[in-house]
Amino acid sequence: ALPPAPVRATDLNGIELPDVCFNETGEHHVFVVGDWGGIVEPSRGVVMPADRTDIKLGQFRTRTAGVDDQAQQRVARQMAARAFIDAPDFILNVGDNFYWGGLKGRCGDLPPNEPSKDDDQWRPIFEDMYTGVGIEGKAWLSVLGNHDYGGFSFLSAWDQQIGYTWGGAGSSGRWIMPGQYWKAKVWYPDFAVDYYFVDTNVFDTRHPQADGNHNICSLKHNPYPATCGPQGPVSAWDCPQWFASLWDDEI
Repeated sequence: ALPPAPVRATDLNGIELPDVCFNETGEHHVFVVGDWGGIVEPSRGVVMPADRTDIKLGQFRTRTAGVDDQAQQRVARQMAARAFIDAPDFILNVGDNFYWGGLKGRCGDLPPNEPSKDDDQWRPIFEDMYTGVGIEGKAWLSVLGNHDYGGFSFLSAWDQQIGYTWGGAGSSGRWIMPGQYWKAKVWYPDFAVDYYFVDTNVFDTRHPQADGNHNICSLKHNPYPATCGPQGPVSAWDCPQWFASLWDDEI
């Protein structure tokens, strides 16, 4: 059982969830996935890869229709096909869940215990994408990647990803991310596994005036008065130390 939803997304950092037991003998399976979420293409309403290659910038690659524009769908279908044969006990979700820039909205705008009513990302990119026998109803044990914070900023609604653990519009209840870092223990008949979910995004932070396009703390993309409110970061200048303290706390 989960504790009550936090007022701030950071309130439950470090929490250990109740142990989970799988009593069946024989093989057990876990799926691992990361860097998966695309964007909803506005004109057609379909999920597409968030691809920033641009022929005008000399960054262009040949795309194969039905493959490159269906990357997430193709992986999801393979997950469903494998789950039909070897159903996972749960899915380990290692971050970068919504490309390029995380959930729409802004950190600090809504507390995690008041989830957004907007499901135009959650439903098509997550809930309706990963379906089928052996997949539906399985917990997604999740962490944040740098793109979930915003990629080159910290202002995306990363706190709403934590809040979705307690539900939201269209939630299936399988998303588990009670904090930025947390832990859980899973028991099997003859062994146990300790899972530690950590936030490593300090390694994507730099001085606010450095590397404007590859820096969560970039002043270029977090201009004054950029803030996530009391939970932090409260500014681009606060950002590097905020992530450094987060790292110190979790290790």
